[in-house]
Amino acid sequence: MAKPAGSIGPCPSVYQRLNGRPLRSLLEIACGPGYHARAFAKHGVETVGLDLRPEMIEFARDKAKDDGVDVQWIAADMRGFALAHPVDAIITMYDSIDCLTDNDDIVDCYGDFVPGLHMDNSPASRRMIFVLQKQS
Repeated sequence: MAKPAGSIGPCPSVYQRLNGRPLRSLLEIACGPGYHARAFAKHGVETVGLDLRPEMIEFARDKAKDDGVDVQWIAADMRGFALAHPVDAIITMYDSIDCLTDNDDIVDCYGDFVPGLHMDNSPASRRMIFVLQKQS
């Protein structure tokens, strides 16, 4: 059974279960028109959408305005960007991760996120990366 439009799936409940607190902030990498970023924002999650193509960011920004949600939009390459603030989780949907062709690309994409993880593994310091791909 397909999820209804605007569904944010299991990410928040998985995060809550593992961290003992609600998901508060999220980055969608390679967001395209921002479907998922907008859906998370509708559910009260502080959301950032990042895409390489400025025209997709403009489209997503217009859709967010139509939806009445606030999302921070960034037009940048996923292999080299900076966030103003750390986020609790990152999602990379469908086959977007396929654009990362080697280990260096993966480090460039997620490198700023991973150093925020603390070795004490306390719930306050945990962050998550969700990579969701459509199965054929």
